[in-house]
Amino acid sequence: MDLRKVVNGISIDSRTITRGDLFVAIQGQHFDGHDYIAEAKRKGALAAIVERQTGEYKFPGILVEDTKRALQIIANWHRSNCEALVIGITGSVGKTTTRHMLYQMLSGKYTGCESPQNYNNGIGVPLSLLQMTPEHEFALIEMGSSASGEIDCLAKIAEPEIGILTEIGPAHLDGLGTLDQVVQEKGALLKSISRQGHVFLPWHLYQLPEIRSEIQAKVLTVGVTESCDIAASDITYEQGILRFQVDNYPYEFPASGRHWLNSALICIGLAYELDITPTEILEGLNRFESIPGRCHHIQTKWGLILDDTYNASPLSVRAGLCSLTEVPNVSQRVAVLGDMLGLAESSEAHHRQLGKLVARSRIDFLITYGPQARDFARGAYQGGMSGSRIASFESMKDLLPILNLWATSSSAVLVKGSHAMQMGRIVQELQNREQTSEFVLPLKRAA
Repeated sequence: MDLRKVVNGISIDSRTITRGDLFVAIQGQHFDGHDYIAEAKRKGALAAIVERQTGEYKFPGILVEDTKRALQIIANWHRSNCEALVIGITGSVGKTTTRHMLYQMLSGKYTGCESPQNYNNGIGVPLSLLQMTPEHEFALIEMGSSASGEIDCLAKIAEPEIGILTEIGPAHLDGLGTLDQVVQEKGALLKSISRQGHVFLPWHLYQLPEIRSEIQAKVLTVGVTESCDIAASDITYEQGILRFQVDNYPYEFPASGRHWLNSALICIGLAYELDITPTEILEGLNRFESIPGRCHHIQTKWGLILDDTYNASPLSVRAGLCSLTEVPNVSQRVAVLGDMLGLAESSEAHHRQLGKLVARSRIDFLITYGPQARDFARGAYQGGMSGSRIASFESMKDLLPILNLWATSSSAVLVKGSHAMQMGRIVQELQNREQTSEFVLPLKRAA
């Protein structure tokens, strides 16, 4: 193999290979990249990084012990050879919204990139870093975690100079154990930022001793109290527009609810540090649009869909319910909630607590999907919601007729559940209703 050849790009997916790429044969839980080496070769890959010999393909291979680790090492090397300001973003909720909002704000003045989709794990972060080019002035790298030590590993790969912590709450408890361990895990990003860097986080999180004791960088807190470095005042949320002031300058932008305030404040604080003017910040906020699956509003002829189907945790379900209650001028509000997975032994308590919140809120009907989601229904009934307004299902096909009955003209429907529950299929059916006026397509039960 001629080692002097220039690689145009790096890919782990043979379907997206372009001529001149280096193919990394990653072994996952449900696939083995080594099975697609021949396809990568046909599409013009220069070579492959592999964990076993590839002589049968007559294709140059770089043999390593662990292809995933090799990808991470390459990404870290690439990061060290780029001048872009690397900004790491983590949190139990709000990572993607904050990342994309910040991208819209910074890209008005600077050239940069952001993690695509949900590229926030041990494979996604390296791929995000490999997007960087010499022209980029910033890179927004999202970092997720479902097990102890993952954020620390990702921070060592990305070496961020700025760290953002959006929020902390019960999520991935089946891998992280307790809320205290979630705090420790998320705080690892802030701990990794050097004294020359900056960290941004909500004021209430900075009050946690286990968070603040680990930070050595300059801290900027956000919130609604005068103690915050970036403080919002005169906050209103009406007709889908969030309005507030920071340093006597008025901001407003289309938002799914008040819970987007801290994301906006974090972005404003960072933008200040990068010499972006309030006028430019406001322009960036108004370029921002919610991402499908993250409380994305879909207006239909019959009503409004709140597509919040990407994932679910107690904090994000609470935020989704608040968004539903704040939708104005609707005939009824319907919450369709699927299982919140990954909560371990605390699952029943969290589901029931949120069910009681449904009962206290201005929500007219509750439909649950999945065995754990039945505790949403039990909590709502215990909280005083009429049983005639609650329905629970373990079959998506059986769920649709009652949803068709309850989601009448001028309704608002929140659809939310953990990613594995495939709640997006319900959103698709609601959108199909535009043409059919009812649900007619049978669906297979979600795995």
